[in-house]
Amino acid sequence: MSRLAPTRLTPPRHRLLQALGLCLAAGAVYVGCASDPKQPSGASSPDGPDASDASDASNAPGDFLSDDPEQGGYEWGSAGTGGDDGSGGAPSDTPPEDQGANAPSDAIERAHAFQTAGNRFYSFVSGLAVVDGAAPDQTRLLGRYRTHDLSRGMYLRGNIVYGLTFRRDIDRFTTHYDYSSRLLALDVSDPAAIRQVGEIRVPGEVTDSYVIGDVLYLVSQENGACTDCGAQPRTTITSFDISDAAGAVKAVGHLAFEDPTQGAGSAPRHTVSVSEQRLYVAIPGADPTSTSDIQVVDISAGTGTMRLGASLHGLGSISQRWQMNESGGVLRVLARAYPSATLSTFTVASADSVTPLAALELQLPADALQGARFDGAHAFAYSSSATANLVPLDLTDPAAPKQAGAVTVPGEVLHIDPRGNRLYVRHEVGTEPRLHVSTFDVSDVQSPALLVDAPFEGRTLGWSQSTLQFAEPEGLLFVPFLDSSDRALKLFDWTKDSLEPRGTLPYGAVFQKQQRWLSLGTSALTSFDLSDRDNPRATADLQLTRPIESTIATGEYLVRRVAASNALDLSLEIVRKNAGDSFTPEGTLAIPVQGAENGYLRLGSMHADGSMIYFEHQARVHGTGSPEAPRVSVVDLSDPKAPRLVAQDALPMPMTETALAASAVIDSGSAEVFVGKSLIRRHLDASETVMEGLAGAGAVAAVGDRHVTIDVVDFSSPTTPSTSTLEWDDAFGQTGLIAHQGKLYSSHYEPAADGRVRFYLDRIDVTDPAHPTVEKTNIPGSLLGIDPDTGLLLTMTYTRHQEPATYEECHTEHGYANFAAGSCEWFSYTLNLVDASGVVELKSSLPLEGNRPPSEVAIGHGVAYVRFGTRYAPDHVVRGWKVDLVSGFSTGKLESRELDLNGLDLTGALSIVPNGRYAMISADDYSSVLDVTTPGSPRLGPQLHLGFPEDVAYDDQQFYVSLGEEGVATVPLQVE
Repeated sequence: MSRLAPTRLTPPRHRLLQALGLCLAAGAVYVGCASDPKQPSGASSPDGPDASDASDASNAPGDFLSDDPEQGGYEWGSAGTGGDDGSGGAPSDTPPEDQGANAPSDAIERAHAFQTAGNRFYSFVSGLAVVDGAAPDQTRLLGRYRTHDLSRGMYLRGNIVYGLTFRRDIDRFTTHYDYSSRLLALDVSDPAAIRQVGEIRVPGEVTDSYVIGDVLYLVSQENGACTDCGAQPRTTITSFDISDAAGAVKAVGHLAFEDPTQGAGSAPRHTVSVSEQRLYVAIPGADPTSTSDIQVVDISAGTGTMRLGASLHGLGSISQRWQMNESGGVLRVLARAYPSATLSTFTVASADSVTPLAALELQLPADALQGARFDGAHAFAYSSSATANLVPLDLTDPAAPKQAGAVTVPGEVLHIDPRGNRLYVRHEVGTEPRLHVSTFDVSDVQSPALLVDAPFEGRTLGWSQSTLQFAEPEGLLFVPFLDSSDRALKLFDWTKDSLEPRGTLPYGAVFQKQQRWLSLGTSALTSFDLSDRDNPRATADLQLTRPIESTIATGEYLVRRVAASNALDLSLEIVRKNAGDSFTPEGTLAIPVQGAENGYLRLGSMHADGSMIYFEHQARVHGTGSPEAPRVSVVDLSDPKAPRLVAQDALPMPMTETALAASAVIDSGSAEVFVGKSLIRRHLDASETVMEGLAGAGAVAAVGDRHVTIDVVDFSSPTTPSTSTLEWDDAFGQTGLIAHQGKLYSSHYEPAADGRVRFYLDRIDVTDPAHPTVEKTNIPGSLLGIDPDTGLLLTMTYTRHQEPATYEECHTEHGYANFAAGSCEWFSYTLNLVDASGVVELKSSLPLEGNRPPSEVAIGHGVAYVRFGTRYAPDHVVRGWKVDLVSGFSTGKLESRELDLNGLDLTGALSIVPNGRYAMISADDYSSVLDVTTPGSPRLGPQLHLGFPEDVAYDDQQFYVSLGEEGVATVPLQVE
C-alpha cells in the first residue's frame, strides 16, 4: 500500500459553505459572517472564544479544536462495526404440535410442555415450574429451575423430568453458530431444590422426540454451520437409555442422514415418522417438487439399538410427518406426486420387508394439499382449494384404497380432528375475525354429512397451536384461538351431534381437579368454576413466571417492574433485597395504562428519591404513528406492603429520541435523566438546508441544522408538575445527559472558520427547575463521562486522515473507513483527561490503537471501560469484542490495558454495567463480575449462566439482573 503523509481534510459540508462565500457561526449559517450567534435561553457567555471570531487553525491558550466528526455524504462504516444487538430469544411457549388421529399409539409418548402427576402440575416453558394442585383454589408454586434456553417439551418419569431445550447463539466472530440442543435430567423429588442430575448436548436443533419403553429417540437438524455439526446439512436420530430411576442418561445409538441438496447454513429437509417397531425417514429430492425416498429403521430390539432396513423410492414429495403413518402392519404414504397428490400403501412384515400394495392418484392438486389425518381404516386430507377442500379416503382394503368424493367446507380449513365416526373441522370464513367449528358424521365415509356449524368471534392461531381439547364425560370442548391480541380457549358445550359456544378461558392445557377446571398456560395456572359456562369464574390464579423488565434498589427493598413485551399490562412488585426472585412480593401495585388493547409499552428508567419512585411510560399501537401521550407515574413506597400511586401525569413532550445521525461522535449519557424530583429529557431535531447554485437547483448541503431541546419537568408537587424548557439551534453532535453531583452535563460542537470544530461542555443547572440554565465551555473533544471520584472529564477528539489506496487496501487496513475515487479516508481517536473545574486544563491524552471507534464507553469509579465492536474486512476476517480498561484518573495520567475476557463466552452482544470498583460484563446469557479494585490487575470472576439480561440494577452489595420471564438473579459484588 502506498504511503503518503496523511492529509487533514476539509469536510464536504464546510467546503460547500466556503465555496458559497458563507461562514459558520455556532452551527447556524450567516450571510456576511455575522458574529452574534444565538445563545440558549438562560445561557451565559462561553468561557472559550466564540467560533465566529476564529480566523486561524492554531490553538491559542484555552482554545481547543478538533477535526470535524461530521460524516456528511460519506458512506462511512461500509465495512464498519457489527451490530451490538443480541440474537437470543425468549423461551418458546408453544405447546407440542397436535397429532390428532395421526398420533402414535399409547406405547409411544410425545414430549409435552405440561404434565400432571397426582396433585402436582409441571410446566416446562420458561424453565421448569412445579405446582401443588391438591387444593385447586389454593395452588402454590413448589419450585422452579432455570434453563435459559428455548423449551422443546419434557417427559416425566417418577421423580425425573427429562427436558429438551434448544439454543441459537450467533457467533459474531466466526462463520459458525452456537446452535445446539440439550437433554436435561432434573430430579424433582424435592421441588424446592430441583437438581440437574444429567445433561447431554446434541448438535443442531431438536425438532422431534419420542419415548418408547425406556428409550428416548431424539431427532435433530444440523445446518452444516453450527457448533460440533457435520459439514453438510443433515438430520440425526439419537437414542438414549432413560431406564435409570436416578436420572442417569446413556446414549445408545446414532444415525445421520445428509441432505446434499442444501448448502451450509440451510436446514435439512428430512422428516421422521414413528411406530412401536420402526422409524420412517423421508429423504428429500433435489427440490420441493422432486420425489422422496423413505428409509426404514428397525428399533424393534427395544434397547435403543437402531438398524437400517428397507428403502422405498419414487414416492413423490414428502416434507411433513403427517404424510406417513403405519397402522395394522400397513404403511400409508400421502405424497405430493406432481401434478396430483398420491396415496400409496405397503405391507410391512418387518423393517427389511416392506412390500408395495397399491397407489391411488387423488383428485387433489399436489400444491393444494395442506394436511391429513389417518384414523384407522380412514384418512382425511384437506386442501387450500376453495371447493372440494376436504377429501375423505377409504382404507378399509389397503390393497384397494378409494377416494370417497370430496366435501366443500366454507372458507379455509385450518385443522381437522377425526374421533370415531365424527370429524371435527376448524375453519376460517371471510376476512372478518370469525372462526367456525363444524362437526361431520363420517359413519359413511363415502358421504360425510354436516351435523352442526358453530361460528364464534376470533382469529386463528398457528397450526402447531391448534389442538382441540375434549372432555368427554363433562361434554366440553376447548378450542384455541386469538382473542384480540391474546391467545385464549373458546369453551363449547359438546356432544357427538351438537356444539354450542359458551365462555372463554386463558390459553393453555386444561385439567379437571375436584370441582374446578384448571388452565395451565405459559405463565400462569388459573382455577375456574364452570358452573356458569357462559361466564367462567376464576377462583385462583398462580403466576408461574413474571416478565420482570427492570428493577431498582431502594433502602431494604427491591422494586420490580413487571411488563410484558407485547402488551399493556404494567405493575410494580416490592420484595426484600435478599428475596429478589420471590414469587410472594410484600407489596404490589397495578399501574393503569391508557391505550388500545392491541398495544405495547415503551418504558423509561425508574428513579428513586427517598420513598418515592418515578418512571415514564407510553402506550403505543402496532403499525401506527399515533402513540398515547407519555406519562410519568409517581409511586409512594412509605409502606412497602401497600404502595400507593400518588399521581400519573401526561407529559407535553414526546418520548422519542434522535440519534447522532451522520456523525462519528461517540454518544454518551442518556436521553432521560432524573435529578431529585425532576425529569430531564433531551430531544434532537435534525433538518437539512437546501442550497442552490452547485449541482443545480435543489442540491442538498449536509449542514444538518441541529435543534436541541432540554425539557425539565418538576414533580415537587406530583399532582401538579411544572415544565420548563431550554432550546438552542447551534449545536451539532449533542451527546446525552450525564448527572454528576446534582448537575447535568452534555457536550456539542460548533464549526470553526477553517473547517475544524470546537467542542463545548454544556453545564445544565436544574437547581431551580422552573428556571434551568446552561453554560458552555470549550473543551478538548466530546464528553464521554465524568469520574465520580475526581470529577475529571473523559473526552474524545477525532482526527480525520486521507491517503491513496485501493478499496481492498482501504478496508483491510482501516476497517472503519470511506473509500472514494482511489482515496481512503478514516478517523483516529484520542481519549483526553480534562479538568474543567476552573480554567480548562488538558491533563493527559491517550490515542486509541488502530482506528476502531468505541461502541460504548462506561465510567466506573476511577476507571473507564472502552468497548470496541466487531470489524469486518473484505477477506471476512472478523476481530472479536475488545474492551480496554482505562485508569489514571487519580494520578492525572491516563493508562490503558486490554481486559482478558477469555473466561467469558463472547459470541453474542456484550454489555458492561459499572458499579464502583466492580462491573457486570454480559454476553448474551453469560455474565461475569469484574473486580478492578487494582486497575493494573483486574480479576474476572467465573462465568455465570444467568440468562438474557433485560436490565441490570445494583447497590453497594450486589447486582440485580432482570431476566424477563425467568425472574431476577442476584449476584454479589465479589470475585472469588
